[in-house]
This record gives sequence, structure tokens and C-alpha cells, in this order.
Amino acid sequence: MSIASLLKDIPIPDLMHVKYKFHGYPACDYKKVLNDQINMKKLLSNLKPGARVGITAGSRGVSDLPIIIKEIVDKVKQAGGSPFVFPAMGSHGGATAEGQRLVLKKLGITEDFIGCEICSSMETVLVGRSSTGLPVYMDKFAWESDGVIVLNRVKPHTTFRGNHESGIVKMLVIGMGKQKGAEICHQLGFKNMAQNIEDIAKVVLSTNKVLFGVGVVENPDHQICCLDTAEPEEFFEKDAKMLKSAWDNLPRLPFSKVDVLVIDEIGKEISGTGFDTNAVGRANADFPEVTRIAVLNLSEKTAGNANGIGRADTTTKKVFERFSFEETYPNAITSTAVESVRIPMILDNDELAIKAAIKMSLAPNLSKIRLVRIKNTSNLGDLYISSALLDTVKGRSDVYVCNESLVPLIFNVDGNIKS
Repeated sequence: MSIASLLKDIPIPDLMHVKYKFHGYPACDYKKVLNDQINMKKLLSNLKPGARVGITAGSRGVSDLPIIIKEIVDKVKQAGGSPFVFPAMGSHGGATAEGQRLVLKKLGITEDFIGCEICSSMETVLVGRSSTGLPVYMDKFAWESDGVIVLNRVKPHTTFRGNHESGIVKMLVIGMGKQKGAEICHQLGFKNMAQNIEDIAKVVLSTNKVLFGVGVVENPDHQICCLDTAEPEEFFEKDAKMLKSAWDNLPRLPFSKVDVLVIDEIGKEISGTGFDTNAVGRANADFPEVTRIAVLNLSEKTAGNANGIGRADTTTKKVFERFSFEETYPNAITSTAVESVRIPMILDNDELAIKAAIKMSLAPNLSKIRLVRIKNTSNLGDLYISSALLDTVKGRSDVYVCNESLVPLIFNVDGNIKS
């Protein structure tokens, strides 16, 4: 029996549109906060004329990242320094200098916009060893500079828990350490990640290369709601404090139990694992409980990097055909997170991928399936839900039913959802 025949009678429910408003912190005037802190704390007052100052640029789709970098570049110039930006993203971009430069370009970080040169290299310098004997590496350009400003978004990591997850402390270790640094930190597994990050970060800070850090936190509307600067001796305290704020601002699906989650796209710029597992209950997150996940496509910006596809249960030939091994596997080999790049069940099209997920959802009555469709985990404000979930959102102040009319998914002749 063919797969299509096997799934022919599986019903796909009609969906209704709801708006989800997770109430996080209000947006802040991050430019003013940044300028005020640099000025009041005199963070650039000791800069020598012409000093070469490196500024880190990560691979995530952080809100207004090019603008923040440009603001820091301008402040360094005003202080008499000579700024440059360098990719600080471990093994991303295929673990090549040109690949990492291209990642920045896709994020809008170009020399013309930020007003300084971008120095991209995978070369590193051994700068010391941690208390447990792990070698500590730093980007060659960063090491040869007169000082580095460490910029990063602070948020919960998708794979491990600790006082310092994704943030300015991790940027010292894995971002600035390039592929070698990322590999060293990951080689003992994620159960040791939190401690490795702290141990290695202490060595990096002891080199006196770090001028200060800039951490930002986003609210659920992808607005910067917190910005703080950290002098070297404040890195651990400030990073941990901002991580607590990030947890307060992390939206999750507003349902305790979902049978099938349909994600239109995943991508490295959306989350390190393609989709934020903290938001949809996979990996370390145990809420909400999602039985099956169907991923329909890769984002344009991810450039074939399918990291995270292994967390899905079904996917499509579109994803498989766009899956770039060269873009995806270096990150997995470096991080040892092989489960994130495993191949899930591949179906010919969207319709069969959704039907297969429904068939395998373990729901006792498929006509009452609890199904949610989202664009990606960065856009949880717009949800499309089946009628079986309607009672769970009625009367809630954070979920608004736009229209109780149920609309069927429309597929084209290839079996893919019409946009």
C-alpha cells in the first residue's frame, strides 16, 4: 500500500485564527540606555587614540542588531578608537570565514551600514587553559586588537540549563572561540556545558582583552526591553540577572496539551535549534506537552542550515532538498548535538506531512485532534487552532479569537499549502 493511500482518509481539521498576547516587559529606548551607560560609566574613557577595538557580531536574528552595532561603532569612533566587527558565532556559517561573513550580510550587518570593516577569520589563538585543563581560544583579530566589546542577546538555551546560557558569558567562550572554542566547550557533553562556560569565560576575562559587554533582552514582540552593560568584573552577575529577565519574557504556546504542532518554517536565525524548543515543549522544556511536530520548510535566511530538524517527527521533501550538509553538519559535529540533525520521516508534501503527524499523534479521536499551526517560533502571536482547542482559550485575557469561523487548509496541485 502506498503512503498516500495509507493516509488518504486521515482528516485535517479546519482552523480558526487567534491572537496570542504574552505580556512581557515594555520596550525600552535602547539607544539612550546604551549611550547613557557608556557615558556615565566612562566605559571608553581610557581608550587610546587609534586603538583597535573589536565588536562581536553573532548569528542570531536579534532585533535591531545592525543598529546596535552601529551605535557601538559610533561611540568607539567618538572616543578616538578604530572599531572593527568580527563574527562571533562558533561553527555557524559552515565554519568558514566567508560563510560567517555571509551570515552577517543576511542579518543586515554590512560594512556600508555599520561604518567600519568586518574582519572574518576562523583563525584562533590559544590564550590559556581552564581550571580543568581545557584549552581556551580567542578569535585572532580579537586577540590582536587593543580591546573587545562583547555584544549578545541573553535568552534561555534550548539544550542545557545553568546560571549562564545564551548571553554575553557564552559569547566569550563559544562566539569568540570560533569553531575550536565551541568544540572544546561541547566535547564533554551538554551536562557539563554550564560549568565549562563559566570556567573558560574566567580565563578569557583574565586576558584583559575585554573592555565591556552589552547584553540585550527581547520581549515577546521582539522589541528590546532590557539593555545593560557589564564591565569585566560584572559579567557573571549581569548575565545571570538578564537571563532571569529573558525567562520572564519567553512566550510559549498557550496550551498545556497539543496533539500536533505544524511549523511552517525553521531556521538558524530563528533559533539555534531551528525552532525554540523552550516555546513548544521539546528537549529540556516539558511545557507545553506536544506529541507530534510537523516541519514544512526551511526559512530563506537559514541558507540550507537545517539544524533542529531532528526535533521534528515529520517533514517534507522541500526541506530535504534544501538541506545543506555543509551548512548544517559542522555545527552538529562541533556541538555533538547529533539528535538535532537526524532525519525525521520525510513525506512528499505538506498535506502528507500533516496527515502523518495526525495519524501518529496517539489521539483517541482524530476528528477532535488538538492541532496548532504557526509560522515559526518567533511568531507566536498569530496561531491557527482546531476547534478542539477553542474551549481552552475562551475567557482568557491573553488569547483573542479573531473569528470563530473555521477555515480549511487549501493545498495546491503539489499538495503544499497555498500561501
